Amino acid sequence: LMQPALDWVDPHSIDGCISSKHETTTIYDFTMETCTKKKGANVRKTIEERKASSREMASKLTPGTWMLFSSSDVDQPIWLGRAMTKPEWGNGCIWKNKTRKKQKIGGGEGIQPGGYAINVQWYTHTEVGSSLYHIDKEEPHPLVQSDVFLLHSG
Repeated sequence: LMQPALDWVDPHSIDGCISSKHETTTIYDFTMETCTKKKGANVRKTIEERKASSREMASKLTPGTWMLFSSSDVDQPIWLGRAMTKPEWGNGCIWKNKTRKKQKIGGGEGIQPGGYAINVQWYTHTEVGSSLYHIDKEEPHPLVQSDVFLLHSG
């Protein structure tokens, strides 16, 4: 009773649990992942704090800064990017949406009012699970990304 309820190895399996439909024991294996709370107490406050944090980080970016972005990609839940210059932004790497409307920049998702667009060169694992990265072959040129998924810079 003294141990936390989620103190188990990853993946966690339940002994003796077998699916008769799939005839496997792995159907009841669980992995621990983070999830975003979307309802309940303090959710609005947490979302606003997260937004303020990512915007503050984005506002301080300079060309060449390395960044980490969250992703829904199971094989690569954290993406590595590097801030790159963009001539249209005076050779800076960020653009702030100073309007009252969401702005589409570069064909990606829109930039919210007060939010930042970041010109990012994406890097990907040389293989899944590796700590070696190279420029992403599917996206060999910098792309504009919203500050929404920015986790860390430095």
